[in-house]
Formats: sequence, structure tokens, C-alpha cells
Amino acid sequence: MNIKYIFTDFGIDAEFQISMSYRLATGDIMFKEMWEPYQMSAFLCAFFIKLYLELFKTTTGIVLYLQVIGVLLDAGVSLLLYQTIRKHLNSEKTAFLMAWVFFLVAPKDIPLADYTNMQMWFSLLLCIFLFLQYKTGKKRFLVPAALSLCGAVLSYPSCLLLYLGVVGILLYRKEVQSALIVTGICALVGGLYLCMIFSQVPINEFIGVIHNMLAIESSQSTGIGMRFWLYCKDIAKIAFVFAIAYGISFVGIRVFLYKKIGNKSTCGILADAVFVLISIIIGLYTIICWKDYIR
Repeated sequence: MNIKYIFTDFGIDAEFQISMSYRLATGDIMFKEMWEPYQMSAFLCAFFIKLYLELFKTTTGIVLYLQVIGVLLDAGVSLLLYQTIRKHLNSEKTAFLMAWVFFLVAPKDIPLADYTNMQMWFSLLLCIFLFLQYKTGKKRFLVPAALSLCGAVLSYPSCLLLYLGVVGILLYRKEVQSALIVTGICALVGGLYLCMIFSQVPINEFIGVIHNMLAIESSQSTGIGMRFWLYCKDIAKIAFVFAIAYGISFVGIRVFLYKKIGNKSTCGILADAVFVLISIIIGLYTIICWKDYIR
């Protein structure tokens, strides 16, 4: 399936990501000559475009090259997910299925490193490294976790909210030192990034560009308060349906059918099957709603 993606799946968002990354790779200055709201996500594709141009001195074949790079990056994240689950949850089948599903699913059915795929990759890496830190107690995993969080924010600025979740989890586990480590690394990376930006763009010009950039972007026309309220409503809808799925599968099957079947493993399989089935229905419902939104 992913091999097919390389040659067939190339939509307007892929064109946008490549053109934006090409501009960055060839010298356009962020927040000065580039006004795209997603320009911070261009760093990954821009790096590989720069490498391609240095090696081959042409743009011929660069689209297929970026598609292949995207599949390889997705495979790398999937492999890390597989190894983590197999080692710490002692379930090779579960590890394989979860990694395989993750490898096959792309938010927009395009394989290259656009902002949606990057957000998904970095968010999963963040979860994996936090999980490894929790299971092993080794604070060295906090470094790649914090860097993954920074990558997610660059990919999609609204992922800044993930920081609150990460710190909240660490504080809940009474790991104040860990929360400070993550905060320090994120602050350091963010500070260096802003220094890089302000070395090329004066602060007053930067503020003006941000204002104008948001003004011309139709998807940013909704106020922050209203957008946050809409996000909460969407989350509540999905959470409600998942709560029903959880109730049917784990309470209904595990409690009531266990009395008749008397086999915990069989009940567990049935519960998981029901949960997956309802999750698929939710996914299809989400796709239908998304298509209505596009129209």
C-alpha cells in the first residue's frame, strides 16, 4: 500500500509542502519572504531537498525522492513502535499489528513529510519516549521526548498544548525533576529557534508578518476562543462514542459473557474485537464528516 502511495498519492497539500520547503531550501527567509502559516514544518523536507540539490544539481525526480523518504521515515517510527511494544508489553502479535496499522495509515494519504505526517510521527515518538522513561526510570529518555515535543510544535504550532499534558502527567507522577528537564530542553530549543528567526527578521517586522499572515489565511479567521470551544465540542463527541464502545466491550462482554463462557482470554478477544469494530465505525463517521466539511 505504501509503495502505491509513492507513485499515485500526490495532492494539493503535497504540492504546497514541497514548494514551501523548496523555497526554504533555496534561501527564502522565514517570516520575511515566506508568509505561509505552516512554514515552520518545512524544515524536514527542506533538509532533504537541499541534500538532493547538492548531490544531483537538478529537481528532476525530486517528488518521488521525497515520497520515498517519507515512507522510510514512517517505517522507522513504526519499527520503533514495534520494538517498544514487543519488549515492554511482551506481545509480539500486538506489537506487529499496531506497528503495521500505523505504517499503513496516513492522515491525508500522502507519504511525504508534510505537517500532518510530521505531527503524527513526532507525537508518537513523544509518547514512546515518555513510556520508556516511565517503564525504565531512566531520565535520558526525557531528552528525545522533549525534542519530539519541539518537533511536533514546529510541525503544527497548536501542539504547544501537548506541553501542558506532558508536564501535567509528570507532575501527577510526582516527577518534578523530570518536568523541569523537559521544560528546560523545550525552552532552550525554543529560545535558539527564536534567536535564529530574529537574527534575520526584526521583532517589530516579525509581529507585523504574523498579524498579516493570520489575516490572509481563511482557516485562521475564527477567534481563539471560538476555535477552542469547537475543539472541545469535537473531542466531547468522539469521547462520548468511545465511552460507549468501552462500556459495551469491557463491561458488557468481560462481565456478563464471562459468567457463561468462563474463559477470560476468549472474553478478552471478543471485547477487543467489539472495541476495534466500533472504533472503525467511528473512523468512517469521521471521514464522512470530513468530506462534508470539504464540500
